[in-house]
Amino acid sequence: MIPIINPFPPAFRPALRLLSTALVVGGLGCQGWAWLGQPAPFFLPLVQVALVAHGVEALLGFNLARSRSPVPPRSPWHIAVEVFFTGAIGLMDLAEQPLTVNSSPKGREGL
Repeated sequence: MIPIINPFPPAFRPALRLLSTALVVGGLGCQGWAWLGQPAPFFLPLVQVALVAHGVEALLGFNLARSRSPVPPRSPWHIAVEVFFTGAIGLMDLAEQPLTVNSSPKGREGL
């Protein structure tokens, strides 16, 4: 197993989570503003790249949540939405959780 190098000190994580969530919500707002036919901000392409990157992180978080049973147990969908809004911080938190492999061959029941 490759060790995870964590660039985010634990003391800064709550502030980074809040900042990441605020920026993603702002990015979704900019995208919605452009979809309404309003003049798009000049940084809209950067916002779109960031939203796609957060979507990829959410997919990674979903797959990681399905492969392990996090403590406390939560739905992989809930974890994917959380990782989408928190980005790399949420993905790091999920990766640092202790690994307990699901006993079911299909992962969680009910999905």
